[in-house]
Amino acid sequence: MSARPVRPYERRIQARLARAMMMLTVGVVAAAALAGEVWHLPPWVLLGAAVPVAGAVASWLSRVMTDRLTRLRDAVEGLELSGAGAVVPVEGVDEVADLARAVNRLAERLAAAERVRRDFFADVAHELRHPLTLILGRIEALQDGVVPLDLGAVAQLGDAAHALGRLVDDVRDVSLADVGQLHLAWGAVDLAALLDGVDDLFQPLARIHEVELGCSAPPTRAQIRADGGRLRQVLVNLVANALRFTPPGGRVDVRGAVESDGTVTVTVADTGPGISPEDLPHVFRRFYRADASRTRQTGGTGLGLAVADRLVRAHGGRLTVESVLGHGSTFIVTLPAPRT
Repeated sequence: MSARPVRPYERRIQARLARAMMMLTVGVVAAAALAGEVWHLPPWVLLGAAVPVAGAVASWLSRVMTDRLTRLRDAVEGLELSGAGAVVPVEGVDEVADLARAVNRLAERLAAAERVRRDFFADVAHELRHPLTLILGRIEALQDGVVPLDLGAVAQLGDAAHALGRLVDDVRDVSLADVGQLHLAWGAVDLAALLDGVDDLFQPLARIHEVELGCSAPPTRAQIRADGGRLRQVLVNLVANALRFTPPGGRVDVRGAVESDGTVTVTVADTGPGISPEDLPHVFRRFYRADASRTRQTGGTGLGLAVADRLVRAHGGRLTVESVLGHGSTFIVTLPAPRT
């Protein structure tokens, strides 16, 4: 079994302690020699006096170091996720002080992660409440005979249940992506076929919304190494958002392209109301809606763009947005060039 390698900061601590003990030894010997010359004492008396002195100084040095390390240990053991800021006093400029600063940075990261976790679960609970309330209210109305049990009532319950299922799926995808555990079924994906499928899916909805939907693939066949289902999910989220917020008479364009460096881009551009500069940096946050009009009924779960962003990043790409208020928005999916 190989020995554990000694880390640089451990070497520094060992060297510092070795220097301290060497200086202590030299000091005690020099003091004993000086005392022997002054008082003409025999060596055994000098050694007998030097040993307690050396022990006392060594004990003091050890106590100082041990006290600092003990405080550091107690702080680490008592570290709570709800803590914030520095939890360990930083004393001096040596390696123990560096370790204390590292513990403080860890405490701050844990506190930030805990705040994100609390906010996430609060948002999930808030979003789950609406479809659950709708379902329970409708069931109570049916039980009390206030609403007749007909196909319309069943359809409303089905819509609410589907919305709840979509929210649960989105929460799962975002959570798995955030911890790097989202499974991707990698394979060769034909970009033109992918865009054609999205176009076929949304043309009927575009006609209902009275929005013109255009979809174009690159002139040359492009193969992407990706999870076809997940990539389709990204485009479905982006096109659905674009159609939802583009007014009648507007247009949504979906374009695929292969750039000169081999990267593949897919842009989804709409002529909707656009996104304000204040909201633009936050559109990929979980449960973020750019304006008050984007309710659960009109704005989905608030997770669609967050899911799309995580899925694109899981593919090694990036999702960006450009928007001018009152002139529409353009979402750009950039995927790395396929390996040859």
